[in-house]
Amino acid sequence: MDGLLGSASQFILHYYPLRYLIIGVGSFVQGEITVLISVYLVLRGDLNLGGFLLAIFLGNLIYEGVLYSLGRFLKGTPLGTKLEKKIPQHAKMQFYLHKNAALFLTISKFVVYFNSAVLILSGWTRMAFPKLFKTRFAANSIWLGVNLIISYFAASGINLISKEKLRGLEIGILLVFFVLIFGSKHILKKIMIKEAEIEEKATKIGERIEKTEVK
Repeated sequence: MDGLLGSASQFILHYYPLRYLIIGVGSFVQGEITVLISVYLVLRGDLNLGGFLLAIFLGNLIYEGVLYSLGRFLKGTPLGTKLEKKIPQHAKMQFYLHKNAALFLTISKFVVYFNSAVLILSGWTRMAFPKLFKTRFAANSIWLGVNLIISYFAASGINLISKEKLRGLEIGILLVFFVLIFGSKHILKKIMIKEAEIEEKATKIGERIEKTEVK
């Protein structure tokens, strides 16, 4: 198993008894790359598809539950206050999370550090856990579906290259993969910030109009 992707896959194969634990942890450390490597191994017959999918979902569920619980626990504590100041765009994110929770929880899944901050804020604002679980299950399903499709084509192309001994093209395929994944993250981050700013301004204008009418 040669090539960049093959070399990266060797780590999982080297610790094969722990393969699903590694995938579960990798799902929230660097999910897109973990999915790509896992799909590559599934296509080569070195990994079970059902076990891989279960590990991804359980890894994300545990990770998200821990961050949500952390947010609830830290609310109002000195450490929580420090953490609140370190979250970028905290005020706008909390405002938008309150106004459009389902949309924000879904889109944030595709933006790494926003994702973690939103999960902590969900606990911070005492969002009902059933609501969080339902929304995030849908978000994780969409995220996984998108990454499975992209990873399937990338891994299939790399498998074909390895058979045809055209390994020089592997770098090109991986570059396209990273551009698609990380380019979309950057765009979604911009959209989230912009939407939060627009809605915040609209709410403030509405509040001013209401106060004017009351007077």
